[in-house]
Amino acid sequence: MAGKATFITIIGFTLLFMIAIKNFGKISTESVGNMVGYYSEMIAHNIAVSGANLASNQIFIDPTWDDGYSNEDFSDGKLDVEIQVVDVYKNIRKIVATGSYHGMESIVEVTLSPSKFSKFAYYSVSEGGTIWWTGNDTVWGPFHTQDYLRAANHPVFFGKASSLKSLVYKTSKTADKPNFIGGYDPGVSVRCQQMQ
Repeated sequence: MAGKATFITIIGFTLLFMIAIKNFGKISTESVGNMVGYYSEMIAHNIAVSGANLASNQIFIDPTWDDGYSNEDFSDGKLDVEIQVVDVYKNIRKIVATGSYHGMESIVEVTLSPSKFSKFAYYSVSEGGTIWWTGNDTVWGPFHTQDYLRAANHPVFFGKASSLKSLVYKTSKTADKPNFIGGYDPGVSVRCQQMQ
């Protein structure tokens, strides 16, 4: 009886190992296919994102541009971009970019609208040459002036700050440099659409 039990045990282990080897082979084959599929999806998505960026740039250069792109070759794939005018009065546009690569497709949608005055904690066209931001001043949101930004004794700007003209210090950079928590960009022109 011991011989039969050993024989049955050996056959059982052999069957188990055959099933396990078959499954390991299937898993390794599927993993290659999954990697290729993931790579193709990633490239298709990158093509769509690039199309949305290209269209955004064209709209930045020419706000009336709405031609889009049709079946353009891009990174070994195809690119389609459609521009939809959502609201003519408020100049709101929607970009729908589709990237295709080796049978995979990705769609990216972006909605663009002009900047509004209401998004700023402080916005001015002219500082009049008399406004100095001092150490007693703290601005908690986005800040922009189309004039010089004049600073004295380390004012604090928590939001993104920008100015069309340069930064002016009352005495010196060491004594007056502002604390830009959200960053500062000089040479930026921001023309806001008036609220209707």
